Amino acid sequence: MKPVTVVGSINIDLTSYLDRWPKVGETVAVRQTSISLGGKGANQAVAATRLGSKTNLIGTIGKDGFGQDAVRQLHDFGVDAWLMELTNTATGMAFIDVGPDGANMIRLSSGANGLFRPDHVLSHSGVIQSSSVVLLQNEVDLSASLAAAKVARQAGALVVMDPAPAPEPDWGREVFSSFDLLLMFF
Repeated sequence: MKPVTVVGSINIDLTSYLDRWPKVGETVAVRQTSISLGGKGANQAVAATRLGSKTNLIGTIGKDGFGQDAVRQLHDFGVDAWLMELTNTATGMAFIDVGPDGANMIRLSSGANGLFRPDHVLSHSGVIQSSSVVLLQNEVDLSASLAAAKVARQAGALVVMDPAPAPEPDWGREVFSSFDLLLMFF
């Protein structure tokens, strides 16, 4: 059985649980803080593995402790990680505040994800070509996702795009036509 390959973002999530939302300029204590693997790409890879697929993840991390933690966690989940370690940048991070009612606010620092380029993707073309399905999302540069989609389609793989976070500016028809399936949640 051919694997699923995810091309996309890897983050470390720092989540704080608040008893109340602070006012601008105010410092409040948090009830609890957790550190976990995140990023839409890593989340897709872990989900595919949990569903029983052999799963690859192609992406970028920073040369830092958070990057090494992400590698360890991906390995522990059973994901085959094909990651480029970039110097002079941090691993992507999400800072998540969860309020007393469960609503959240997320601040995203793209770090290495923001430097993910087509040449990083193309250096792992063989991994993509051996896949049955390639999953993409919009937390890395669109040019990297389009490069992955092109390699995947040429190899006969199904290309699935989750365009989250919402693209700005909006994508045109030529971008949407690069994918076989588009996931939309409202």
